[in-house]
Formats: sequence, C-alpha cells, structure tokens
Amino acid sequence: MTRPLSIQRYERLYLLALALGVGSTMLDWPQRAASFARDPILAEMGWMLPASLVVNVLLRLTLWFYTARRANRAAKWFVVLLAGIALVLLLFSLTALIAGATPSLAASLTGIISGALYIAATAYLFRGDARAWFGEEVHGEGELEL
Repeated sequence: MTRPLSIQRYERLYLLALALGVGSTMLDWPQRAASFARDPILAEMGWMLPASLVVNVLLRLTLWFYTARRANRAAKWFVVLLAGIALVLLLFSLTALIAGATPSLAASLTGIISGALYIAATAYLFRGDARAWFGEEVHGEGELEL
C-alpha cells in the first residue's frame, strides 16, 4: 500500500517537530548543564544530559519509522500518548512564558512551536486515509478534515 497523504503530512510535521525539539534543547543546553553542575549528586552524572537526548531522539525516530513506514498501531497510540503529554507541557510552557519565568526565550518559543507541531502531526493519524493505513475501520461520515 502506498503511503496516504495524511501519513506523508504527519511525517513532515513530526520530523520538523523533532528537529525543532532538538534545537530547543540545544538552545537550553547551557542552563541545563549549569543546573546539573550546581547539584552535587547530579554533577557526577553529567553524562545523563547527552544520553537522555540521544535516547529521546532514538525513541522518536523509532516511533516515526513504525508509524510512517510500517503502519504499526501500537506505535500510533504511543505517539498519541506522547502528544497528550506534549499538550500538558505546552500549557505549562505557555504559562511560564506569559509569566516571564523562562530562562531562554528562544528555547521556550522553539519548544512551544515544536510541541504544537507534534500535536498537529498526531492529529493526521486520525484522518480516514491514515486510519486505513493502520488497518482501522473507516467511517465516511462526520470525518474531520485537516
């Protein structure tokens, strides 16, 4: 089966969100490293920052592969779960941004845009052609067009 348009759009938004998320992390890296260095327990575990970034990127790329290339339903629902978490984090980030409680404006804005793109990408997984891609039952009436 050829990949439907919704899956192609999902893939583009998802990968853009991933790239922006990594960019946001890089913009915020000095603050994260400084907070690790200040804590005596975490100072000895400086390897955790790069390791967590690598694990996060590998997880996201694995989910991308299994949703956009292999039509795996479990991966789809894991993406949906992470989108729900992204929504909560997005609301916290917006609140912090409005309150002026962000250490890096650029990192915060990039993270907010990344989260919004991730949520928008996830919405494409519920269009009719995407549901057919995952082998789910598709109903023609009342379908949301994005």
